[in-house]
Amino acid sequence: MAIKIEKRIDLTEYDDTSPFVVSQLSIIHEANNGEIVRYYISPVDHTEHDRASNAIGVYDLETDSWSYHDYDELEWGEPRSRITYAETDIEIERLGVKAFPGIGSFAFYKKTGKTLSRIVIPVNRQSVVNETGT
Repeated sequence: MAIKIEKRIDLTEYDDTSPFVVSQLSIIHEANNGEIVRYYISPVDHTEHDRASNAIGVYDLETDSWSYHDYDELEWGEPRSRITYAETDIEIERLGVKAFPGIGSFAFYKKTGKTLSRIVIPVNRQSVVNETGT
């Protein structure tokens, strides 16, 4: 079976998605909450960033319904740094992100000038809240 591409989407057509040119871009559809996330290295300061939006077929717990968005109509959120969240403003030389069904994204990155890589598994950690307060 051949893949048929019905629509080409150019991310540079959006007004609010700067920067338009990035390094080592990975676009991941997260498993737990339906986010679609762009992970990348900023060409300006060589730090890791990501921008997220809701993707096709996202279940909304608040309204108890599904919401549907076409990928060319996504509204991207503000830049964050999910992968290097504990280390702010560090320069990154390499960044890799993989997605696993039911688990979400796993990532690795290498700091500029260092020999070791770091691995983040999973990128989007789920907080565990103890209901008893202990």
